[in-house]
Amino acid sequence: MALLVGLVGCSPQDPAMTDTRNVPDAPRAGELVTVQLRRDHLGAGADVPISPTTNSFNGARTCVSGQLQALTDRWVVIDSGSERHWVARSSVLLVTTAAK
Repeated sequence: MALLVGLVGCSPQDPAMTDTRNVPDAPRAGELVTVQLRRDHLGAGADVPISPTTNSFNGARTCVSGQLQALTDRWVVIDSGSERHWVARSSVLLVTTAAK
């Protein structure tokens, strides 16, 4: 819970939020990732409990998976086979990678 509170308090201009080069174990370009999208951005009501790591809800996908291409202050860019996804960082709930 303390980590969650700490992340909420970071502004988009905070270097820790925009530059992950000095963050240990931060996802790097080329890694396989799953990006969970914020449920409120998908239209899921707050009164419905949804696991943060579920891949779908009521038949709709709640995540994007693939190879991380870029992580910028505004975008998470993922290639998933024949498609490239540009996900606004403001829409990201969490990013999952393989354990290191």
